[in-house]
Amino acid sequence: MKRTDIEAINLKQILEELNLKPNSKILDIGCFGQAGENGSDIIAEHFYEKGSITGICTRNCIPKKYSNIELIQGDYFKTDLNEKFDLIFLDLGGRNQIPVIENDLRDKLYNLLNKDGYLIYFVFLNDKYANYHYQEELMRKEIINHMQNYWLNLHNQNMTEEYIRKICEARLSDLYDIISVDNELKYKNDLLKQLEKDSPYLRGVIINGEHVSTRDFITWIVLKKLNN
Repeated sequence: MKRTDIEAINLKQILEELNLKPNSKILDIGCFGQAGENGSDIIAEHFYEKGSITGICTRNCIPKKYSNIELIQGDYFKTDLNEKFDLIFLDLGGRNQIPVIENDLRDKLYNLLNKDGYLIYFVFLNDKYANYHYQEELMRKEIINHMQNYWLNLHNQNMTEEYIRKICEARLSDLYDIISVDNELKYKNDLLKQLEKDSPYLRGVIINGEHVSTRDFITWIVLKKLNN
């Protein structure tokens, strides 16, 4: 089992619940970065036969079996798109994800969605994500600043689904219907069991003496465009 299998189950359920048409137009921002492990593979499996998928990534990481995905190889921040989509899936590295969440949800991405279109992305559950040894100090500071500023310093409290939903509603409810807020802490026990069996394929950190996966630190958010 890959370390993404638990997350894949979650994203599959989200897509099934949204019940989008098979021929939907999809925009995957960060397409198959990290080898698709954060969700591009699930998006592709769900839509590649009948849908139209456009991906933006700085390099081509798309597996050959998904050759029908249209790749825009370049920088998301410098790319202008002249079409609209039924679903936008956002998965960039932490440094790029932060400015998109802080700025683009209210303008750029909203304007790229069709009527009743959906936006799926994730947020850091808390600033412990910044403690990974492989992240440079500047990125750690950016993550911590994002948590403190965007989440109003409340990240030190219990980041429940209800709490995160309230923050999203306060910031975005004039443009989006908050469809789903799915905190992956519910999968913690499954992930810890998997770590014991397959630790080379699972990144983790030690928190209070416990080895915990990165999946403990993100929450999936699904927004539906309101047609104001």
